[in-house]
Amino acid sequence: MEGSVSDGIVSAIREVPDLGRIIQITAPVSHGNSGSPLFNMRGQVIGIVTVKVTNGQNINLALGVPRITSLARGELMSFDQIAARNKSTNQPELLAELWYRGGIDSLWLGNYDSALNYFETAANRNPRRPETWIQIGYCKVKQGRNDEAIRAYKKALQLRPTSAEAYNKLGDAYYYGGRFDDAIASYKQAARLQPSEPEAYYNLGLAYLEIGDRESAMAQSRLLEPLDPDMNKKLLAELQR
Repeated sequence: MEGSVSDGIVSAIREVPDLGRIIQITAPVSHGNSGSPLFNMRGQVIGIVTVKVTNGQNINLALGVPRITSLARGELMSFDQIAARNKSTNQPELLAELWYRGGIDSLWLGNYDSALNYFETAANRNPRRPETWIQIGYCKVKQGRNDEAIRAYKKALQLRPTSAEAYNKLGDAYYYGGRFDDAIASYKQAARLQPSEPEAYYNLGLAYLEIGDRESAMAQSRLLEPLDPDMNKKLLAELQR
């Protein structure tokens, strides 16, 4: 069936830490479609078909192109090599991975309560994985539990001190908790670690606006413009309010 095309609409777009933008589509997805391109009406590839979730109804998901383009080219692995690597993983880590994947599935569906249960169980099985703590923090921010989210992000940073993602999300937890100076410090660290990532500059601009520092917010806009013009337009709109 190569060369065939299915059509549909974008029914939701979700942000998932460490994965980026997840696009939910109504175009039918069948077994073997994973890896297929998702096109817009201009023929541009905007995502890669990733997974089909069956939960009372079929939910078809694609991973946004920015995540794909950010992946570093690595050595190809055969299925036999992958199977051998998985066999070498000890039982607690393997169980933690299963719980982690269950949490990601729930995040894709926007079910943060269910996702948090999965991620916390995964952390109990394997507390040394920083991504799990990032996801726990993300779910708790969504629930308005910002202080608990801050503790989760700090655990992630203890395990991976150079994680720009963790610093950026830590900044979000501070921001939503009204701790804008702490948010600015975290966003600055994220930008220092990953200077080509536009989100940190956008967040910095918003945080500076909250403390009334429009000059610093404009400085972030100038840094953001060459990285992501569309995101910069959103920041400028906030500046003009």
